[in-house]
Amino acid sequence: MAEIACLFARFGFRLQTQGRYREAEFVQKLALRLQPNQYFTNLPLAATYHETGRHDDALPLFELGLARFQDFENNTNLTPALSPAKCLGPDVEIRNLRNRYRKMYEACVKATRGKSLSGFYLLISMELLF
Repeated sequence: MAEIACLFARFGFRLQTQGRYREAEFVQKLALRLQPNQYFTNLPLAATYHETGRHDDALPLFELGLARFQDFENNTNLTPALSPAKCLGPDVEIRNLRNRYRKMYEACVKATRGKSLSGFYLLISMELLF
């Protein structure tokens, strides 16, 4: 199932980069249903929500996705088949991707005026880590 979710996530990511948010959201939701605890299913959908102004919907996905992304970066034993290059795009560089999602997350926190305390704490802990 993870490989299928990875394919959906990659297709959704491509749609998102083309500005086709409605289609991207549909495909990304399919990926999320298959693998709800993976960074590659949470972060792209969070970004789609962010890009379409749905910041409240994006926050919990960013929080889980960024935590899982951190796990992926710290664990060298994870399957390369589920790497950002495989699940999001061949040109994706991990550092740039993390920074992109982190900036989107910070913008969502600001847009919701700190409604999410867990978001605030994640933001603070990320500042300490990076």
